[in-house]
Amino acid sequence: MPRIILLLALLQGLVQLAYAAPPELTDTATPPGLQVNAAPQGVADISQLIIKYKSTSGIASAQLAAPKSKQLQALSAVAGIQLNYLRAMSGSANVLRMARAMTAAEAEKIAAAMMQNNPNIEYVQPDYPVHPLAVPTDPMYANQWHYSAANGMNLPGAWNITTGSTTTVAAVIDTGILNHADLAGKILPGYDMITNVATAGDGNGRDNNPTDPGDWTTVNQCFPGSRASNSSWHGTHVAGTIGAVANNGIGGSGVDWNTKILPVRVLGHCGGFTSDIVDGISWAAGLAVPGVPNNPNKATVINMSLGGPHACSPAEQTAISAAVGAGVTVVVAAGNNNADAAGFAPASCNGVITVAAHGPNKDKAYYSNFGATVEITAPGGAQGFANDPNGVLSTLDGGATTALNDNIYRYYQGTSMASPHVAGLVTLMQAAAVAGTPKRLLTPTEINSLIQNTAAAFTPGSICANNPTWCGAGRADAAAAVAAAAAFTGTPPPPAGKPTAPKNFKAWATSSTKGKLTWNDVANETGYKIYFKSGRKWKLIGNTVANITTVGIKGFRPERRYSFRLKAFNASGSAWSRPSSVWTLAKPTRLKCRFVRKRGTSNYVACNFKDASRHERGYAVLSNTGAGYKTLGVIRRNSRSVVIRYRGFPRGTPVRVKVM
Repeated sequence: MPRIILLLALLQGLVQLAYAAPPELTDTATPPGLQVNAAPQGVADISQLIIKYKSTSGIASAQLAAPKSKQLQALSAVAGIQLNYLRAMSGSANVLRMARAMTAAEAEKIAAAMMQNNPNIEYVQPDYPVHPLAVPTDPMYANQWHYSAANGMNLPGAWNITTGSTTTVAAVIDTGILNHADLAGKILPGYDMITNVATAGDGNGRDNNPTDPGDWTTVNQCFPGSRASNSSWHGTHVAGTIGAVANNGIGGSGVDWNTKILPVRVLGHCGGFTSDIVDGISWAAGLAVPGVPNNPNKATVINMSLGGPHACSPAEQTAISAAVGAGVTVVVAAGNNNADAAGFAPASCNGVITVAAHGPNKDKAYYSNFGATVEITAPGGAQGFANDPNGVLSTLDGGATTALNDNIYRYYQGTSMASPHVAGLVTLMQAAAVAGTPKRLLTPTEINSLIQNTAAAFTPGSICANNPTWCGAGRADAAAAVAAAAAFTGTPPPPAGKPTAPKNFKAWATSSTKGKLTWNDVANETGYKIYFKSGRKWKLIGNTVANITTVGIKGFRPERRYSFRLKAFNASGSAWSRPSSVWTLAKPTRLKCRFVRKRGTSNYVACNFKDASRHERGYAVLSNTGAGYKTLGVIRRNSRSVVIRYRGFPRGTPVRVKVM
């Protein structure tokens, strides 16, 4: 999995089914992991892999971790390199360390070989390194243009409705936190999720101290040719934008004057690892993480001002879907590459609010990513030099390496700065909703809809106006969004409790060896469990994440009856669907065709075959005249012969008969 990069812009079902063995859920294509501002192509900076076995494999973390583990030995043999067990992580995945570092291309090739060799593996991906993009660019509210009605997020109008609530929690998954004077009384007990001691920089691995010790680097520390950099104190800057104390006589203000900040440290020297970030997401959302005490202060919103140039990886999507399923809104930065955000993660993950950046001119910042995956644009700054006041002003520290604790403020720019504006807006909206008409917390979907529906339009002729698919629904308008949240009268979410039973669950056979399962999605579930009937018992063959309505299966044997059942589940309980059975099909056999030429009429092909299936709906007849096989027609079930008439039908034309 990738190392994560701070998005602060620099001035710069497969179901293997056999009757004797239960089937397994189909795995979709596994996209590469997250990597941001990574080492140049060809640099050996991948030292870890993330692996997850299918739930039916029977292989647990303890088996991988055992001395002389047979599973680990087999994986090492396929990889061609010694693999050592490192740790378990959330989502039932595990982290393996390789005997030597290698390039991303080499690691991806090994991961692909492991997947191909072992059908029990759900996914393998490199634990990609991701690196900070942060370089620093005082203390009066008048300098925070990004909050204004004129060219910022229009916060004064929102503050007339609410200044937030101490019952909301904003998780900042970042470099950690400092005890800045303008954050006094706002910080909840967080956690340091970094497992690699060299990356952590605090002399140890995971612990309950999320203090930022500094993320400075020296020349060549991260990879050959990497430059030295000062500590960014990025997490402290992000936290100040979300929730710096207001009306205390110092500094500026945060978006939300009352929300609590939950620091989750995942980034250190040279960045961090996606495996740590995935665990950070789970922990912040109140979900279990192996070896880590449960979080007693579940987040209302998670902010991730980090990302990388890869599609959303399976581990990331699983963690984000679980967090959203638990009612947590996830806000992420779009990225600073002036490129389509669809190629970046977590910006491309499903269920998140992806935030692009605009400057004081209310148009797309020159560095900001863009595209259809962007939900909204918010103030991120557009600087021309370091500490240019056209950036976002927030809490910081003046230490080049370790903290000076001097309680300073600096201007930064980036989608890293835009994202916490929206995260703070989310907590304001939730405070308004609880106190207003809904008198309940809004769902992540409702939050996203209200932010988009109340967005301010871009100035005609601007980059965003001229490219309507680039910058989301518009510029975030806090006053309008908070007012809408306070007055929201939409249908409330399903009451707390176990989900309802899935409807219209159906097993289908699509060929003699393949099929699929389909059903109607139910509300308030966090996922589904798929069961296969073996003898008189129902055996679990795998899980899905929330909002899935179909899975593919393969490995059927012809002319067999298979029964399946579906269970929707959440933290409160579960509910079963009705069983669904399917008879698999058998391919027609003994196909023999003869070509007949008729003078003055069409040539034709006469074919005979054995009807080997008892449960087919019919047969499709296909031929290939040079442009691939195309269906000529369909014949009824129980047929055993077919005559194909076609003017000018060439001799030797291939013919197929496909059971349906």
